[in-house]
Formats: sequence, C-alpha cells, structure tokens
Amino acid sequence: MSGEGQEADGSAAPAGPRHFRRLALMVMALAFVGAMAVIVIAIPGGSRTGSPQPDTLHSPGAAPAAATILITINSLDANQGLLHVRLQAVGGAKLPPEGATLLTSVGAVPTITVRPDAIEPEISAEVPVTSGSVSDYPFDTYRLEVHVLAVAGTGPQAALARKNVGLTVRIVGRNDAAGVSVSARTTTGPDQVKELDVHLWRSAASRGWVLAIMAIFWAIAIGAVAVTVLVFRRERNWETRLLAWLAAMLFALISLRAAAPGSPPIGTFFDFYAVFEALSLVALSLIALTVFYVATPRRQLGL
Repeated sequence: MSGEGQEADGSAAPAGPRHFRRLALMVMALAFVGAMAVIVIAIPGGSRTGSPQPDTLHSPGAAPAAATILITINSLDANQGLLHVRLQAVGGAKLPPEGATLLTSVGAVPTITVRPDAIEPEISAEVPVTSGSVSDYPFDTYRLEVHVLAVAGTGPQAALARKNVGLTVRIVGRNDAAGVSVSARTTTGPDQVKELDVHLWRSAASRGWVLAIMAIFWAIAIGAVAVTVLVFRRERNWETRLLAWLAAMLFALISLRAAAPGSPPIGTFFDFYAVFEALSLVALSLIALTVFYVATPRRQLGL
C-alpha cells in the first residue's frame, strides 16, 4: 500500500503537479459558477417571473350577454410572431332577434356573425402578436391586444351602421399551446367595446430545461479547455481518442441545440450566452490538440 503523497506505483507524487490539478479543478468550478452568474444577470428585465396563472381567460362577472366568444390558443409561432387560435361565437341571452355582428381588431378575422338558433362554425386564424421578440428566448414574452365590438344585425350593413351599439360580449377561452403560459385580462370600454389583453411567456418547465442545456454547454466547454491545458503541461498524456471525443462533442452540442423547446432561430439569448461560446471553446481545444500533436516529437507524446 502506498503512503500519502505517493502514486499508485509507489513512487512519490510531485507536489507541484498535484497542486496544479487541484488548482485546475478550482478554476473549472469558478469558471462554471461565473458563467451561470453572467447568464442570470443578463436575463432580460422584461421577463415574467413568479408562478404562472391558470391557462384560462374569461370576462369577469356572469351577467347575461348578447354573445360569447370562445377562444382556444393552439400554439405560438415565435419565429414569425404569430398565434394560432380557434374562434367560435355563440349567442347569449341578450342576443337580438336579428342576430349580431362582432367587429374585431384582428385582421385575419375582422367580423364574426352570430345568428339566433344557429351554431356558427369554428374559425382558425393566425393572429400577429402586438409586441414581443424571440431574440430573448427562453425569456421571451409576448402581448396581444384585441378589441371587440358587438352590433345588432348581420351582414355588411350592420357593420357599417353600428346601430344599437352597446351589446355585451363575454370572452371565454383556454390555452392549449405546449410550453407556453398565458394570462389574460378583459376590460369594457365606451359603447361596450371589449378590450382583451393577453400576455404569453415560456412555461417554467421550458425555461428550466433551456437553462439546464446552457449549463451543460458550459460544463462541457470548460472541461474541454481544462483537458487541453493539462495535456499541454504534460500532466496528461496526449491520446488520439481526445480528438475523437472533442469532434464528437461538436456534433453532440449542435444536436442538443436543435432539441431546444420551440425550435428557436439562431441568434437568441440562448445562443449568445451559451451555444456560441461552448462551440468555440470545444473547437479551439480540438484545433489546439491537433496542432500540439503535429508539432511535438513522438517521444514527448509518450507514443
């Protein structure tokens, strides 16, 4: 059994190399903690925090209405700034005998007709968000503002005349978008104009997974640099499998980037604070070890 301060073969372990390896481990840990601290500090200030609200939206109160709009959010296309929604309007207790026309501020669905004793077909639409950008991914937030006005009658004449303005409208909906949390608020303005204010942001699970991926990227990159430094200092022998490992890591990191929730485009917060740095460090380590192999005599490589 070898004593303290000895290698496995019984020879005394030099104090310098042992201390250097400990120092390398400390530097790796500090570099990782520093990278995570920078990410936390750089999180966009407008990002929503706290517990998500229930994925439903509704108009306050249960007063009888002329019509009810049922809204289902299917998905968020953050790359194009679009919400994929389904809309359906049904008549209420105060629906006029001639029916009603709902005038909306949504360009894809400018009007919705509601007729007595009839079930209107569901409408699928792509609605552009009012504000928000995918560049802050996974801390991107979006806002959608919609105005709805109900007038008596159906057809183009009703929309132009706007007679009997003041019909009440209720809005009821739900969120079916995977990985997205939603909160909504409705208010009633002059002439019973219903104002819908919707906020959307990545769910806690999506954000947590992306942050975990960012941590993995940094851990691999720091490890690659540490191994390269140890080889350069002759603390570890150069081996051909080091090149295979680093080359495989490049492709693995790219594949892991492609698996990010929501398939974000290149150039987001995620990329600038983890992906680009990690790929650069791994690639530089691979190049450095390759140059080291070419420039170092064979006997010094231990081959």
